This record gives sequence, C-alpha cells and structure tokens, in this order.
Amino acid sequence: MLRLSSAIKKHKDSFYLLIVMVITTISLIISSDSGSMALRNLGEDFTGGLQTGAASVGRFFKNTLTSVSELASLQKEYDTVVERLQDLEQSLNDFEDVKFENQQLREMLEFKEKSSFETVPAFIVAKNPTSTIEVFTINKGRADGIAEGLPVVALAGDQQALVGRVVDVNTFTSRVLPITSNNHFIAARLQKSRYEGLVSGSGIDRKSLNMDYVDRDARNILSVGDMIITSGLDSIFPRGIQIGTIEEIHAQSWETSIHLSVRPSVSFATLEAVFVLKHAESNQFRE
Repeated sequence: MLRLSSAIKKHKDSFYLLIVMVITTISLIISSDSGSMALRNLGEDFTGGLQTGAASVGRFFKNTLTSVSELASLQKEYDTVVERLQDLEQSLNDFEDVKFENQQLREMLEFKEKSSFETVPAFIVAKNPTSTIEVFTINKGRADGIAEGLPVVALAGDQQALVGRVVDVNTFTSRVLPITSNNHFIAARLQKSRYEGLVSGSGIDRKSLNMDYVDRDARNILSVGDMIITSGLDSIFPRGIQIGTIEEIHAQSWETSIHLSVRPSVSFATLEAVFVLKHAESNQFRE
C-alpha cells in the first residue's frame, strides 16, 4: 500500500493524464450512436438474462410443486389400492373359513346319519398342550346329554377314528382325554391278522402310540401300515373303531410278545370337530 502511494505521488502528473484520457474516451463512446447502441445492447442482454433466469426458476418451482402434488395423489391412490387388497384378502379368507366349516358340517351330518350310535357333534374350543395331562375342551356338556366315560371319535377320511373319552363334564362344556395320553389303555386288535394287544399313549407327544402284549407268533405276518382297531373287550370303546397304523415293529426272538409303534389315524394337531358317542343300537361298529 505504501509503495502504491509513493508511486502515485512520484508520477502524479502522468496518473492524472491517464484518468482524463479514460474519461474522454468513455464520453466519446457514449455520445456516438454505435456506443449508445452497444451500451443499450449490453443492458438489454443483461436484463434479458435476468428475465430468462427468473422464468427458469419459476418453471422449476412450478414443476416441483406439480410433481409434489402428483406424488401425493399417487400415494393416496396406492394407499386406497392396498386397503382394497387387504379387504379382498380378508373376504377371501372369510370365504375359505366358511367353505371349510360347511364341509365339516356336511361330513358331520353324513356321519351322524350313518352311525349306529346316537352321536353328539362338537367342536374343540380349548387346548392346553403344555399340561401334563393332555386334555382338550369341547363345546358340549351335560345340557347336551354328555356324561363321563363316553367315547369320542372323529372322521379320518370316510371312516371313524378314535380320539379319546370324556373325563370331565360341565353344563355346557366337557373335557376329553385323547388316546395319546399315557393314562389311556385301549383293548385293540390288528384288523387283518386278528391278533390282540393293548394300546396306550406314549406320553411324549400327540403323534405316536404304543401297542404291547401282541403274541410273538404274529411277528412274521405283520407289516408296516397294517390297521389297528378297537376290540371292544374293555367295555369302554365299541369294537371296530380305527385307532391307527403300524409304524414300527419291535420283535425280539427272546421276548414273549411284540411291541409296535403306532401312528394315530387322527391328526391331533389339526383336529377341530369330534363326535361323542352316547349309545348304539347294536353296541358295535362294523369292522
């Protein structure tokens, strides 16, 4: 800064002369037509640039607001479609439930008409798989003629299969002990070979049963898949009701009887509808 001041003072006359020449040149340009035109064009270009920029900014904000509005509209339409789809799915699920219930009721009616027993159809309304005694509750009780000890069956295909027996009765509900409980012992018979034994629950899960005290002479004629039915010898369950099929055969040469692992005919995991058998015209099922 000091150097610049010193330079100006040193060449003061030359500096003043330069300023005068610049001012004179600008005055000549402004006073001439071409100079005026140049400045005017310069101003117009500058103004036009500002106007173009302003218009571009305006269009940008307008397009942005339009896009935001369209996006909001699309979001609303999407939400409406999703809601309608959910309603449709719920309606479809309800339809499937009604269809399944109608099928169950139809099968129950057919079973009731064919059975020689007076049957009380019922639905399972409560289960407690964590209980040490694996019982479930049905929606029929003393008011429907249910009593303790009555056998309970279900449909397995077009055949009746053993579920368990009633162990506790209230006015409108009853509790059923399934055959898979280790508190159950059922007099049974192999349907083909006619050998007898005793079926009991495994007490482990609801997928397996045991059949013991089968005569060792049966070991050469038994096969996996053979049907086991009630024998009726225990006076608790009528004879001829399906229990399950042989899953494994355990026959040791030194043992006096055969042990069988049995798969129940009833799928207890998906069981919903059952029948309580009150009494029979002949006290027997056909085998």
